[in-house]
Amino acid sequence: MPHINYGMKGSYRVSVIDSKTGKTVWEQPDWKPNLILNNGMERIAADSFVNCFTSGVAGTGTRTNNDASGTTTAACDTGGNVTLAGGVFTFDTGIPGDVANIIKWNNTGFEGRIVSVGSTTTCIVTPTPPIVQSGQFVLYKTNQDGCQTEIQRTINYLALAPYSGTTLDGSVYTLSRTWDFPAESGTRIYNEVGVAWSNTTSAPNTTFARILLPVPATVLVAQQLRLQYRLQLTISPTTPVSKSANVSGWPVSPSVNTSGQEQFQYVGLSAVSTSSPGGNFSFDSGGQANDPSVTSNIHIWISPSSAALTTFAATPTSRSTNASTRAVTLVAYTSFSFARIKQITFLAGEANRTDFRSMGIGTNAGSSPTRDTGMTFLFDQSQTKSNANTLNLQWIYSWSRILTPSS
Repeated sequence: MPHINYGMKGSYRVSVIDSKTGKTVWEQPDWKPNLILNNGMERIAADSFVNCFTSGVAGTGTRTNNDASGTTTAACDTGGNVTLAGGVFTFDTGIPGDVANIIKWNNTGFEGRIVSVGSTTTCIVTPTPPIVQSGQFVLYKTNQDGCQTEIQRTINYLALAPYSGTTLDGSVYTLSRTWDFPAESGTRIYNEVGVAWSNTTSAPNTTFARILLPVPATVLVAQQLRLQYRLQLTISPTTPVSKSANVSGWPVSPSVNTSGQEQFQYVGLSAVSTSSPGGNFSFDSGGQANDPSVTSNIHIWISPSSAALTTFAATPTSRSTNASTRAVTLVAYTSFSFARIKQITFLAGEANRTDFRSMGIGTNAGSSPTRDTGMTFLFDQSQTKSNANTLNLQWIYSWSRILTPSS
């Protein structure tokens, strides 16, 4: 089972624009981190990365996104049972209270999602830590369903680079959008902004990320609030990684192992266009093969080709000769797993060979998923599929967020 990983980090910048001249009146001096909510993490299981933040959100709420424990410490045993000691920090026992929020220990960086709150000083987290955790921490309020006091949403994009568009720098893939909110008819002070996949104001559970502004943005009459947002994906693996493919029933003699190497080939992700920032485009010929939940025109293939893996984002070698392909389906998603599995099955009478050396996932939009491929696994030895067996191949995509204080 090849494994694709995405580490996600969002950042933002707000400014105030004169609606008549287009000139910047005030601008946040630097980019700041944001908090990707549980809503946003779960949304990736249902849509492409680029479709998760199509709207800009603005509001006046002042609720914090994270709270430091101060002198309070948390001890967590290997069963996930957390107990607070010292200081004045307490858990919220309401509904939902702190359930589904995340504790991140300062000393180890271990993160635990709260699954239940027993009292103001006890809770249970998952996953369970490999060793006892003890120390100061930050509580991230990832269970928020949106902004605290949402005022408006917009899809009025600033369709110019670098305000909107997509870039690739090494293994970092950046999706950028910028929104200009309507000109104000009176003075408005904004304390919070966010991004969402719905343009319906205050639509519940549609906010991907929320930001509490470190300095409120005051927008006067005939001025506009501008929000810039960047979602950065750190893609892995972009260089060959050695591993053994976990395929039930393999190896079959004369092969003695399923070892090999896997690597991204094309990027294979949706992108933001500078000409139409709200649209959904393919960054390269890999289409959207590597978007975790996209299945349209996506095929998994297996081939006798033993050609070497190509450099990330360069044109891959076609492995179409004697290849077998099949359109993917999705395995049912498990909430909070932040992982999706694409799979295919060849039945007993299908794809029978004794010399399979590579397999991958690609777009069939150009009728050649072995050429327009997003990810390839190259076996060290030939693998056999006989007419007495079925063959199920799976690709797993997982994503995680980087939690940063004051995000």
